[in-house]
Amino acid sequence: MAITTTCSNCKALFRLDEDMAGRTVRCQKCSHIFVVALSQPLPTNTAAETTKPEESASPASNAPPPAPPPMTHPAWDDAETPTHADAEEDRRSPPRRRDDDEDDRDRRWHDDDERDDDRGPPRRRYDDDEDDLDARDRDARPKPPGMSTTAWVLLIGGITFVLLLCLGGGIGLILWLALRDPNNPAPADFPPGGTNVLFGKDKTFRSDSRLVAGDPVEPMIDNRVSKAYTVHMVSGESYQIDMRSQHFDSYLVLVDIERRQKIALDDDGGGYPDARIMIRAPRTGFYRIYCTYFPDPRFPPNGDFLLFVRRSADGRIVQPPQPPVGPGPRFR
Repeated sequence: MAITTTCSNCKALFRLDEDMAGRTVRCQKCSHIFVVALSQPLPTNTAAETTKPEESASPASNAPPPAPPPMTHPAWDDAETPTHADAEEDRRSPPRRRDDDEDDRDRRWHDDDERDDDRGPPRRRYDDDEDDLDARDRDARPKPPGMSTTAWVLLIGGITFVLLLCLGGGIGLILWLALRDPNNPAPADFPPGGTNVLFGKDKTFRSDSRLVAGDPVEPMIDNRVSKAYTVHMVSGESYQIDMRSQHFDSYLVLVDIERRQKIALDDDGGGYPDARIMIRAPRTGFYRIYCTYFPDPRFPPNGDFLLFVRRSADGRIVQPPQPPVGPGPRFR
């Protein structure tokens, strides 16, 4: 007596012998192992859909491995398979002649020529390939880094600024050389030591100072204390140098700095007790004026004094200003 069973996994229906009830079998479709139910009635409308016992299910212990699925052919294989209608049509068609084959060959050659015309002239195999290879190498070769537009603008702007700066500096230097007073150099041009004598617009210089016992001692003027002034003189120009004081007897010494020698000195040239040196510069250069005192036991060598320097081309003497009056004994 046959019984029916259903796979618990894929729900496939199988027909088995009655002695297979309660045994473990493997589904032929999904390879799932399940236990056959003890009794299941056979449906009346599924007899044609069930398979034979020996083909559908088998005991799990004796079941061989599932066979690979059969090879299927694409749909087009069936479409290209010759049929009886095709054979009948071939029998009805007339046999091909040799002229037909030649016409087909000519037609194929003509079609090939047209395709060649569309593709252009034939390529030379080796030369053209080498040209393409060289072009690819040039394209793949790293290109040197270029400068952006902003970098070019900054570079050109910097160069223009430097050129304008140099041009403006050159023009300024030319104007300074043309307009500067050669008899009144810049303070940076003076040698160190002493106070710089800078002439004003009226070509005069005035200094109110005080001589004290702690001032520097100069060996060139017999180790006396003094105040030093540096003046720039031009060859051929006349210079009037006056020293006036109401506290001591004035004394002037003029020294050539470059040659380290005295070129003039005076005690009472401006009228006792004032000193005055009137000189025409022997050469252009820097000179040192030492303002000191003439020894007098009645008056100490300290006090206020006036130094007056005037530059002129005619050598005319002018009256110097009055000296300052400070604390201490007065000489007059």
